[in-house]
Amino acid sequence: MPRPAFGPVEPPFAALVGVALDHGTVAAVVSVDAAMHRGIVTLDGLTGEVARRAGHRHVQRALAMLRLVDAASESPGESRTRVTLESLGLELDSQVEVRDEDGELVGRVDLAVRGTKVLIEFDGAVKYSAGGPEAVIAEKRREDRLRELGYVVVRVMWDDLAHPERLLARVRRAMALAERLTAGA
Repeated sequence: MPRPAFGPVEPPFAALVGVALDHGTVAAVVSVDAAMHRGIVTLDGLTGEVARRAGHRHVQRALAMLRLVDAASESPGESRTRVTLESLGLELDSQVEVRDEDGELVGRVDLAVRGTKVLIEFDGAVKYSAGGPEAVIAEKRREDRLRELGYVVVRVMWDDLAHPERLLARVRRAMALAERLTAGA
């Protein structure tokens, strides 16, 4: 019988909890969000695997991962943005549908700061490079409609995640602006 060209394979639950134990909470959340979004794993299965590894010296990383995962995240950038901002004290909702006064869908946004009119969009290069100029134009029109409804949009790119304190300051400025706009309406 021929030997497989690869080594032993771990079940997805074990592999993902292993990412938390070996590489930290953020790396694990990004991986688990993607796996949950695709229906590969469940929170119950992950919880059971974390419980099985209760004696591991880094189990706190895996426990933190369980609190932070979100199957609604659609990209690693969204996951990283959410974890970064929530770790700094913001409460966020993922994949929020924004509708106009007639109930028409204006768009679904990556993140919304709970209780405010601040929306956060992670911008990776793939969205625009794959869609060409049409994707950029469509995104600009969608953002114009969101602003017309009184929302303030914060765009986040990969390099913003390297400076969490600056990113938080941008979001807080957006929150203050949204509050002023709401008060003036």
